[in-house]
Amino acid sequence: MAAEMKDPPRTIEEAVDHLISVLPMKDKVAITRMDEVERIELHLSMGLFVRAEFKLLSGNQALLSACHKVYRGEDFSPEKASLVILDALWKKLRKTHGLRIVE
Repeated sequence: MAAEMKDPPRTIEEAVDHLISVLPMKDKVAITRMDEVERIELHLSMGLFVRAEFKLLSGNQALLSACHKVYRGEDFSPEKASLVILDALWKKLRKTHGLRIVE
């Protein structure tokens, strides 16, 4: 799934856009259909990839800071940052890749 990144993303939007660019269409559509329980499973399955790919464990302070502003919790960590990113991915995909009723 990894596509070569010149520099790790500095914003949540950049991180989400990168994920959208590397995910296959079937995965994007599957993510849009996820309920709360499945979204937790998404975090478990993709969270490690997000933390490594975006260097959340090795000092991407800009992205960590952006995620912390959204999370607003005291127990913030790189794991919580990946949760913020994956939640933003789900929200964006619901707008762009969700099924729409055509009349």
